Amino acid sequence: MLALKDADLGIAMGHGSGASRAVSRMTLLDNQFQAMPSIVLEGRQAIANIERLAKLYLSKTSWAVLIALIFGLLAWPYPFEPRQMALLDGISIGWPAFVLALLPNSRRYVSGFFRRALQFAVPSGIVITLSLIATHLLLQRFPQSLEQQQTASALVLAVTSLWVLGLVCRPFRPLLAAVLLGSITVLILCLFVPLTVWFFGFAWPDAPALIGIAIITVLGCVALEIHGQLRLRSEARELA
Repeated sequence: MLALKDADLGIAMGHGSGASRAVSRMTLLDNQFQAMPSIVLEGRQAIANIERLAKLYLSKTSWAVLIALIFGLLAWPYPFEPRQMALLDGISIGWPAFVLALLPNSRRYVSGFFRRALQFAVPSGIVITLSLIATHLLLQRFPQSLEQQQTASALVLAVTSLWVLGLVCRPFRPLLAAVLLGSITVLILCLFVPLTVWFFGFAWPDAPALIGIAIITVLGCVALEIHGQLRLRSEARELA
């Protein structure tokens, strides 16, 4: 009985004693171990997908907190419209998270998933924050209208956030690639369809500012890619 209680996963039979069922973590009501492989796979899927989603959500939380603190302390205007934030959250977190949470995932459990999620998310949030700060400083040199400034910041955030989503989706499989491509397609449509351009308040920045924004975005994505590759290799060693 003590061994059953101290085991990582104590399993009792449905026809076993009441004491064994009371101390066990799991009871096989039909007294058959044939269900165990599917139970293990379902548990692995839940834990691995939670870790993947934690990376996605904590990355957003990191940059959102940093932007609120830094822009608030420096009395800079918040760089987005609420409508734009709704779109960006939807394509980088909202519907991708719905799909990612339900995907099959047989990766075995390794303790420390919260630590790994933070090690991925916090540096990613810092990179996105620095990209948005650089965008704000750039727009001080190339003055734009309020709509153009907000669009510039939204473009930087959209591309870097989708890059984080791409890192979380790796290694790519057809459905994961479809999730990322779907988000990119929605963003492109919203940037060019007149109705959505009007609704979200998009206005393209002037050419000099747009070139600077492109450079900032590329640098941000390169930094995210380097960080992501380092984390993928570190996690691969943990799982080996």
